[in-house]
Amino acid sequence: MTQPSPLDDLTPESALRNARLIWAGLTVGVIVPVVVLTVVSLQSTREPTGMDWFFSGIPAAMLPVAALIGYILRQQTHKANWNDDAVTPGGYVTGLVLQLAPIEGVTVIAAVFMVIGAPVAFNLPIIGVALGLMAINFPNGRAMLPPDDRDRIGNFDA
Repeated sequence: MTQPSPLDDLTPESALRNARLIWAGLTVGVIVPVVVLTVVSLQSTREPTGMDWFFSGIPAAMLPVAALIGYILRQQTHKANWNDDAVTPGGYVTGLVLQLAPIEGVTVIAAVFMVIGAPVAFNLPIIGVALGLMAINFPNGRAMLPPDDRDRIGNFDA
C-alpha cells in the first residue's frame, strides 16, 4: 500500500499558485548566485587558458541535453498523471519541477566554471538562454484543464 502524497490534495487553483511560487523560486535562485559569481569572476585579472575554454564548452554542450531531458521528464510525468483529458494538479507541479531542475543545474555549473576561470563573455549567454527557457515555461495551468476550458489560461476564477 502506498502512502498518500500531499500533492494528491491539490486543487488546480492551489497547484497553479504553488507552481508559480516554485517557478519564481527556481528562477530567482539562479539569478542571485549568477550575479554574485559573475561579479566575483569579473574581478579576476587572469587570462583564460586552454583548460578554461574547455570548461566553457561543458555548459554549452549540457544546455540542449538538459532542456531535452527536462521536457521528456515533464511529458512522462504528465502522461503518468493523466486523468480525464487533463493532468492532475500534483502531476502538473511535479512535471514543472522535473522540467526546470536540469536547466537550473546548467546555469549553476556555468556560473561555478566562471569562478574557476572560464570566460565570462562565453558563459553569460549560455546562462541567458537557460533563463530564457525557464521564463518561457512560466506555469499557466492549461494542462490541468479539460480541453473545452483551456481558453481560460491562468484564470481559474472565470
